[in-house]
Order: sequence, then structure tokens, then C-alpha cells
Amino acid sequence: MRPFQGCFSEAAPIIVPAMAKAVTKPLHLIKATGAVEIKANEDLPLSARRLFDHLLAHAYPRMKEIWDKAQKAGDLARLQSREASESAAEQERAVSKAMQAILSEGQEHAIPLVSIRRYAAEARDGYEEDSNARLKAAVSGLQRVLVQFDYLQSDGTQWQSTQLLGPSRIANGVLHYSFQLPLMEKLIEPALYSYISLRVVYQCDSKYTLILYQVLKRYADRSAAEPYWQIGVPELRDLLGCSDKLKDWKDFRKTAINPAIEEIAQIAEFSVELSEVRQGRGRGGGKVIAVVFYIRKKGADEASETIRVLDRPRGQRRADRKAKLNPVAQAALAFLSSADSSKRIAWVKRAEALGVKMPPAAAARENLPRWVPSMAGAIVEEEGLAVE
Repeated sequence: MRPFQGCFSEAAPIIVPAMAKAVTKPLHLIKATGAVEIKANEDLPLSARRLFDHLLAHAYPRMKEIWDKAQKAGDLARLQSREASESAAEQERAVSKAMQAILSEGQEHAIPLVSIRRYAAEARDGYEEDSNARLKAAVSGLQRVLVQFDYLQSDGTQWQSTQLLGPSRIANGVLHYSFQLPLMEKLIEPALYSYISLRVVYQCDSKYTLILYQVLKRYADRSAAEPYWQIGVPELRDLLGCSDKLKDWKDFRKTAINPAIEEIAQIAEFSVELSEVRQGRGRGGGKVIAVVFYIRKKGADEASETIRVLDRPRGQRRADRKAKLNPVAQAALAFLSSADSSKRIAWVKRAEALGVKMPPAAAARENLPRWVPSMAGAIVEEEGLAVE
């Protein structure tokens, strides 16, 4: 096993590029370390995690502006308190009261639901859904979640439990949402940041990929020659939402970790190699008690290939990672992946009429591999496709 060298022992903050005042299509998310490393009281599905990232990216510029204003109000309150010869405790109470009065103004944010659907559809190479039902369900799910903020405590702050998304409402097609004040303060001004691409967030096929990407991205952004991230197996299970499932290490690695590492290598700007840390005696060298994720930043040629991969239909990438389809299914999938939405929707209706079990948003390119093989023969014949 290679020695532990690199960013794991470093504490230097990441330099975060400035964000514009208004974001109509958030391409990147400046995300607090604690927001990445959360342990929820219930499992967070991939759709809910994506929505939380999108809402945070949309709200961040205004939240940061309010935070700067609150800091100035706090500085003024401290100065006035000192001039009044108040005690240190009284000064702190004055500062807290002044800052919280300003921060409360930045708790609620608003975003048109259509903008979330359109961005998600574009990022996933799919079509825009007309229904808000899934978004409403995701919002409700986030409101039910209590999180242990900064579970891994890598930014030096204390543990805290809070609601992930505060009071929310929908009026005239606009989602009004809020972050609870204790959580908002941490989201605005953390000690460390991850500069995360929302495009990659929406391209992830599983929540395991999304969580690992967001955590490892922070280490990949550092200047260490060989960055890595070390974590105990119990903590990793908690982070990935597998505390009570996939209890055998081999199953956990095969089902959750290995596919995530493979997908990260395909769509992210870095690749990852996993090393096991074992203890005791037994088959294979003892029980796996911890793991180390070694991060390798991609060179220019690899990065260019990653961009080309991201430009492919998501369903095609998923198919590339899984077992090869037969030639007829491959031809049908390739045809519909490159077809416009009207053609895809037409074949969805044909499949539904024939009784094929269809996934939600079946015409989205990312979902084609889930049903096209069942219709491949008809698609190839009626569209006159050549089969190699």
C-alpha cells in the first residue's frame, strides 16, 4: 500500500471563485463541507439530493450577500457595545442579535418550478416533465430529513442536528423555500468549500456516485501532488446511507462503491483508486476496517474525453457500463437516443399500448435502456434500421 501523502493532512482552505449576483442557470455549486458530509435520519434518494443541490446553488448568491450585510451589522453592534463599556458577554449578545435580525431576511428564496425542470432535462439529455408531482415529493422528502451536519467534522466545527429544508410553499408555479437559520449560517460561511459542477450532479446514475463525487471533489481541488481521502468503514456506510444494508463488505463494495468509482472515472474531472485497510487475521488479511480513496487528476487528453462522454446521451453511457446489448437492441437504442423528443414519445405510447412496463419519464434519454430492448425488434423493423 502506498504511504499516506497529500491533502488529507492539510488544512488549507480552498479558493472559491466569485459567483455572479444573479444565477438563472446555476452551472456550479459552492457547497459547504458540512453540507457534503451529512448523516441523515432517513435515506435521501438521488432525486432529493439533486434538488437540494439545485436549490442551494440558486440561493447562494443572495445568502452570501445577506451574510456580508449581517457581518457589517455585527461589527457595528460590537463597536457600539464597546463604546458603552458593556461586558464581553453583553457584546456577544449584541452582535448575535444584530446579525440574526439581518440573516432572517435571507431565509426564504424563490425559484420557478419550470426552471428546475428545464435545467434538469437539459443536464440529463431528456425532455421536460409537465408535472410538478415529483418535485413536490422531493421537497416534502427534504423537509422530513433531520441531518447531523458535518458528520465527519473535517472543517473543525461542532456537531449539530437540524432540518435539511425549512418551510416551503408553491404559489403560481414558483417554489418558495427556506433554510433554517442555524443551517443557513453554516451553508454561507463554512471553513472549507467544494466547488461542484451541477452538470455532473445531474449526470450521476446513483446516490452513491453523487455522494462520493461531492466529497472527493474537495480533495481533488487541492494542490497536493497525490490527494487522498481516508475513512473508516462504519463512517463510510453512514455517509452512503448503508448502515443497515449491504452488511457484508464484499456486497457493499460490489454494489455501492465499485460502480460509483467507475462512474466517477467516466464523468468527473478525476479518477479514483480504492485501497483497503485491514486488521487482524483471516482470509484475505483480516477484516476491512477502513478505506483510502486515492484521487488522480486527469490530464488534458483524458479531460477532453470526459467532456465528450458527458455530451453523449446518459442512457448510452449507462449501457456502455453494463453488459453489452444484442445487435438489434443496440441499433434501436442508438436510434432513439439520437432522435428528437416527439419520436421518443411516439414509441413510448406504442410500448404502453402493447403493455410494456414503463419507467417514469420513459421518453427521457437516460431511461431508454430500461424499456427499449423490449421493443427493439419493432423499432428496427418499422424505422428501417440497419443491424450490424
